[in-house]
Amino acid sequence: MDIRTEKLKLIELLLHTNNPSIIEKINSIFQSEETQDIWEELSTEQQSEINHAIDEVKNGETVEFGTFIAKHK
Repeated sequence: MDIRTEKLKLIELLLHTNNPSIIEKINSIFQSEETQDIWEELSTEQQSEINHAIDEVKNGETVEFGTFIAKHK
């Protein structure tokens, strides 16, 4: 099944429930997803590497993918 069908099924279930516990649990899932920041889960070293790569891109220090692959074969 596709995601749209699954969403519609969930909407229908949610509309027909009168159980506040279910609604609270669903709400809590969405709230926890919104507050999670993958950046905070990375180590300082990983964050540093990513920032370094971003700086390289900004400074035009990039290589074409094909050139990179050919060099490392």
